[in-house]
Parts: sequence; C-alpha cells; structure tokens
Amino acid sequence: MDEYSAKAYDNYREASQRFEYFILGLCVAVVAYAGQTLQPERFGSNSSTVEIGAILLLIACVALGPKRVEKIIAFHVANLNVLEVKGRRSALARFVLEGGSRVNPETSELWRPDDMKKQIAEFDKIIPDLEKKLNNLNKALVRRYSWRNSLLILGLIGLVVSKVLAPYVH
Repeated sequence: MDEYSAKAYDNYREASQRFEYFILGLCVAVVAYAGQTLQPERFGSNSSTVEIGAILLLIACVALGPKRVEKIIAFHVANLNVLEVKGRRSALARFVLEGGSRVNPETSELWRPDDMKKQIAEFDKIIPDLEKKLNNLNKALVRRYSWRNSLLILGLIGLVVSKVLAPYVH
C-alpha cells in the first residue's frame, strides 16, 4: 500500500469511527430526552404505550452501539493481520525470485531459498483462514449496522407518532 492509499485509509477509518460515536451519542441523547419527557400512563391504546415502545427500541439501539464498535476494532485487527501476513509472504516471494539466502529479520537466522518456500507455503495455508475471518467480521458489521439503523429509525418514528397521537387519543 503506497503512502497516499495508507493516508486515505486512515482518514476513512477515523471518519468512520467518529460517525459511529456520533450515532451512539445521538441514540443516548434521544433516550435521555424521551425518558425525561415521558408522562407515565396505563398501558393501552394511548400515546404513552407507543412512546415506551419507541424508548425500548432506542435502548436496544444504544445497547447495540458498543457491540458494533467492538466488532469494528476486531475487524481492523483482523485486517491488519491479513495485510501483515500478505506483506511478509510477498517479501519472501521476492527474495526467492532474487535467489540466494537471506537473514530472517525476526530471528536473525539464515534462511535459504528452500526455507523461504516452506514459509511461503505456510502463509498460503493461513491466508485463506485469515481472509475468511475478515469476511465473517465484515458480514457481522453489516448486520449490526442494519439492526442499529433500523432500531434507531423505528424508535424515532415511534417517538414522533407518540407525540402526534397524544392530542387525538386522550
């Protein structure tokens, strides 16, 4: 990854994290507002029941937020692992093509071309597993994103409906 791509990715990652924290903060603020303005009434066909349902949806959204942030961190760690292993594999493949022996920078031992080929074969075995883990984390992130947004939208709609219904149901 060249320097420009790395910088662009860092900017994207930072903006994504800020957006996640913003949405989480927004959910918490809406729950606090709705909880503060809630006028308790008996359950039934009234606006208070709709409002309580909306607040519960928003609480579920708040509970899902930190789990999503947790998965984002795990995704970045897994992505870093994939990039690191692929980078090391690429360097070894280049050394094999150039020929001769090399010093392993991690252990300071001398690697001959046969040793490097064995290590490349090991990397080839673990890279698909790492990529599968990364793909599974990405799918989980997309699911949590959809759930969080659905809960947020339904909760906000529920709050608006409860405020609009209030004058007509009493």
